[in-house]
Amino acid sequence: MRIEKEEKGRCEMGQCGKRVSNIIRMDRAGVKSRIYICDECIKKLYKVLSEYLIPKSIETIKKEKILR
Repeated sequence: MRIEKEEKGRCEMGQCGKRVSNIIRMDRAGVKSRIYICDECIKKLYKVLSEYLIPKSIETIKKEKILR
């Protein structure tokens, strides 16, 4: 998955409809392998994901690898 800059089209997030500035491309996806999203919506998406996903510290990751 990668994010690319693009200035073409409309945002696909809900009823936004603003001009697109980012495209999220997904590898190995079917026909609909891109999400067109504006800067404002990508910030909202980032905020929601950061509340849902709790980042782990480097020390925790190292300990998990040692325990395996």
